[in-house]
Amino acid sequence: MTLPSPLKTALAVTPALLLVAVSLWALGSQRCEMANAPSEQEWAQAQRIVLEGYQAGDVVRTAPFWADQARAGLYDLTFNLTIHPEDEELYLYDRLWILADREHAGQALEELPSTYTLLERWQPSERTTVFLVDIPEPDHVLFDIVSGIEELRMSRRYPDRVERCDLFANGGWHCGQVDPWLHVTPSVQEVGGTLRRCLFSAMHPDAELALTWEQLELGRSIEGNIGNTMPAIRADRGSDIHLRVEIDGQTRHQLTFGKWDQPFFPFSVETGDLAGQRHDLTFVLQADDFFDRWVCLRARVLR
Repeated sequence: MTLPSPLKTALAVTPALLLVAVSLWALGSQRCEMANAPSEQEWAQAQRIVLEGYQAGDVVRTAPFWADQARAGLYDLTFNLTIHPEDEELYLYDRLWILADREHAGQALEELPSTYTLLERWQPSERTTVFLVDIPEPDHVLFDIVSGIEELRMSRRYPDRVERCDLFANGGWHCGQVDPWLHVTPSVQEVGGTLRRCLFSAMHPDAELALTWEQLELGRSIEGNIGNTMPAIRADRGSDIHLRVEIDGQTRHQLTFGKWDQPFFPFSVETGDLAGQRHDLTFVLQADDFFDRWVCLRARVLR
């Protein structure tokens, strides 16, 4: 069937008009967002409030988290840079400061853990808000493996032997000698799309890596996350990662994820039957092909 010439012209023009309309809408939205963004002076007014009240044990967030201008002049302070506020990242601090623009102020409060309490609120300008939030005492956490790095007992499990890795240097554990890659060290890594505090660990050749904390008091559960670091995701070599959680040598949980998987995978181990008792807690990491396999691991024993 041959379409009339005017109809063919209209059908050809319609996609072009749609593209122009979408482009104009995006440009208008961008200009509107820029017009609503606080000025440098407005952010400076908010920053002065934080600087005057900040004390040891405090931490700062911005809303939105990508608001670099909100952090200008505050680089000597401690910042939390996760996309969303997470108790796993914040519970070690006493108070939380939030510098928010008008569009994200409400969301900044809604995203906070339910146990956090708003202490004070300032609005230094029409387009900025500052919140001061109380972070409750961490009574719900019995142990944090990142904070407990010095209590770690690390070993490599080969098919025919076990090798203790008892060299503590540069804030982490090494096997036999200081190695720039084959170590377990507290770090801040980009994983799951945001920066997180965790234990950085590489996989080891021909062996399982066993991370053991001896005679820990257990509670209702062990909650944690594990994921590939960004350098691992960008690398071609290596294979899938296997995590096994053991209590007194008995497997209580297993998890496997792909070498290019990006999430920060959560895991939970119910230990209510052992609450109040002391047991050895071990995280076993292994990859068939260890090359370029670097992970970020965090876990807490909860009361």
